[in-house]
Amino acid sequence: MRIITLYILGCFTFILNLNIFAQHLNVYSNYLLNSAAINCASIGKDEALDINLYARNQWTQLSGNPNTYNLAVNSMIRTPSLNLGIIAQNDVLGSTTTQNFTGIYAYRIKFKKVKLAFGIQSGIEIINYNLNKLKKVNEVDNVVLINQNQTVNFKTGTGIYLHNNYFFAGLSIPNLLNSSSFNFSQTPNYLLGGLILKVRKSDLVKPSFLIRRIDGSPLTFDVSCSYYFFSKLGLGASYRYKNAIIGLAEFIINDQFKLAYCYDYSTIAVSNYQLGSHEISFRALLGKKYKTKNPRALLY
Repeated sequence: MRIITLYILGCFTFILNLNIFAQHLNVYSNYLLNSAAINCASIGKDEALDINLYARNQWTQLSGNPNTYNLAVNSMIRTPSLNLGIIAQNDVLGSTTTQNFTGIYAYRIKFKKVKLAFGIQSGIEIINYNLNKLKKVNEVDNVVLINQNQTVNFKTGTGIYLHNNYFFAGLSIPNLLNSSSFNFSQTPNYLLGGLILKVRKSDLVKPSFLIRRIDGSPLTFDVSCSYYFFSKLGLGASYRYKNAIIGLAEFIINDQFKLAYCYDYSTIAVSNYQLGSHEISFRALLGKKYKTKNPRALLY
């Protein structure tokens, strides 16, 4: 037990004191449904085959706006202690398309009242540049002529995650090491946490938060709260600091399938040139029949 405690303290100290450089990565309005992309240690927490499909259309009607598509699959292997997962992601931003393929491993330790997981992820990032989409002011612009058509990077990340049926918290560095610079760079930190509370016999409330720390950029955070009627229909709102106000809707089809939608209303200057952002997720938990009295399996 003493060794585990020292390991945890060491991870937190290491993460919080890294020299980090700026890079803006994907934004998830429903970050709990996409926790595998944020914190690799969260995979396998529901002890089932977890499949999540995700799509985001950001700043609609703005030319070259970001679009993100994810497929995340993870599951426990033999015992709840060993968990494996994969994430395939495609991002389109202007003339640039980025594809990420990531493998994840997490080891979970069960204590009396909580479970603690340690995760590591590693994968490949492929960036393609379609220069034909650029509007050149000068047809012989040397910057465009010598630009690379493709870049391939290898990335590694880590995270820790603590949870039970009514509480969850995690700290992670999804891109701890990137081969593009061969040092601890381009690395955001994520701190995630929340509660699931019973209001009535079948109604639940879920407050949560996500803090992003990126060196060279202001500290940002999301604060969210959703109310679940009869543990089936969830309605809520989220606030992204100095960036957006978000509406959340979730429908739990049955004990194994869930559909979620988010709409972002931007509060920054770009709001004058676009019609908001749309995000949709579909999640399936297969291989284990959950009972509705277990809110963790239904709500995140």
